[in-house]
Amino acid sequence: MKRVLRALVPASAALLVLLSANSTSVVAQEPAAEPGPLFAIGEDMWRASSGSCWQCHGNMGNGRPEMRDRPAGSDFRRTTLTVEQIAEVIRCGRPGTGMPFFGRNAYEGDNRCFGVTREELGNQAPAIGIPPMQARQIDALAQFIAYQFVGRGPATEEECLEFFGANASSCNRWPTRAELEAEGD
Repeated sequence: MKRVLRALVPASAALLVLLSANSTSVVAQEPAAEPGPLFAIGEDMWRASSGSCWQCHGNMGNGRPEMRDRPAGSDFRRTTLTVEQIAEVIRCGRPGTGMPFFGRNAYEGDNRCFGVTREELGNQAPAIGIPPMQARQIDALAQFIAYQFVGRGPATEEECLEFFGANASSCNRWPTRAELEAEGD
């Protein structure tokens, strides 16, 4: 038991740092200037919802679930996480929350997350996300999220239509840029 507690102390500190930069922060970082080299792969993954990210994080990354039976995910538009931190959360999930992990063999052997194994986390271990992803897929999705959503401010109808196309029926629920500007006056 002492071995587990010793392993959890550094892991808890790392997790505390990660969670303190969580998406409920009102401070947003600057949007990424350029998409990463894997951006298009991440965009395809988001659109195909292979990991169903948008079901909890919202189709526009604002943390409002698209499905009523899903928990609210982090609001990527307000997060202060970097691309690397986003990739780590995708790979390892968030212990003690509803965020599953998607990294193949995460928490196993040399693939520990936050310095611990699933067994050491016990009932705080995140669920296994379906489908599991390769490291390149995780990096691609993190690059897409960081460029497409981080620091972008509130989602707008125009942004939604630009991303999903003119026939996207779900875009009318977002305010227009003009409506947001009028609210700011």
